[in-house]
Amino acid sequence: MIRGLPDSFESEGYDRSHMSLPECQNVLIEKIAAVNKNVAVVLHNGSPVEMPWIDKVKGVLDAYLGGEGVGIALKRILFGLANPSGHLAESFPKRLEDTPCYIDFPGKCRKAYYSEGIFVGYRYYDIKKTDMLFAFGHGLSYTDFKIGNLKIERDGKKDTDKVRVSVDVTNTGSIKGKEVVQLYVSDKTGVQLRPVKELKGFEKVELESGETRNVSMELDFRSFAYYSEELHDWYVPGGKYEILVGNSSVNISVKEEIEIEATKRLPFKVELTTTFGELQSYPELQEVINKKLLPYLAVLSGGDAQEGSDVASEAVSDEMSKAMMYYMPLRSIRSFGNISNEELQDIVDGLNKALGK
Repeated sequence: MIRGLPDSFESEGYDRSHMSLPECQNVLIEKIAAVNKNVAVVLHNGSPVEMPWIDKVKGVLDAYLGGEGVGIALKRILFGLANPSGHLAESFPKRLEDTPCYIDFPGKCRKAYYSEGIFVGYRYYDIKKTDMLFAFGHGLSYTDFKIGNLKIERDGKKDTDKVRVSVDVTNTGSIKGKEVVQLYVSDKTGVQLRPVKELKGFEKVELESGETRNVSMELDFRSFAYYSEELHDWYVPGGKYEILVGNSSVNISVKEEIEIEATKRLPFKVELTTTFGELQSYPELQEVINKKLLPYLAVLSGGDAQEGSDVASEAVSDEMSKAMMYYMPLRSIRSFGNISNEELQDIVDGLNKALGK
């Protein structure tokens, strides 16, 4: 059965206030599905819609707005003369309230706030761990595919070195079809708040039944970078990154971790609010840390704990102590050690001198 959004429900001239089909269409689908278990719904729509009946139908073919030739195309797909191979270029949420802009849309007093920032689409659903109706990149066909044998080749470990990623794609079904191989990158360095993963490449491949083909894609500096306001340029933090390959944002088949060495450094100046964890990223500070900070670090980690404090020691594990110290600013040692403001500032000055500030 064919359903969709009428002109009165969507237009480029105004924003929709809901994601529903006309209620009469939802009712009709529910009633037909109640007496026939083999119902396929064909949708004509320009944007995602809610599907309260999704668990009661056999399948959904989203034709979007296919133009004057859409009728012939749908006939070929529905009768098995053509194998559909499209993958969604957007996420389909289960309901309007699940969208990243729901709280701020449409704004007040002629102001619209884009508080979601870079976390739109699948990046929002990833970081919020919110279930979707259909994920970004999702797409089925009349055959099945297997993605495996991930291989990563590199010219070197610097962020300026190219990374070549390849996988084998096999048509494990009984008919010819096309698969869309999607390549994602996940920043594991923790230097900046970034999406859980980001799409960095995709490749569509057509395979006969039983055929296997190798698909290769290349990652460059920008594939790992974000724009740094401090540098006024693109920046790749040094550290671990995960390479992920699958056929949708939630269906990852293979992944592997790599290490990247940064060729740029963010501007950094030690202040009283600088944490001990931040200092660990700069080897040139180790000498000053050993000479001037270690005595206070010992106090913070419980090194000067008095006898009879076994209960407190057991309650605070080594892991907890390390976490507390990692996120603790330098100014906090005034609460634990006998140190004056002048002595603390002297330590800060010594650390900046070691950095060449």
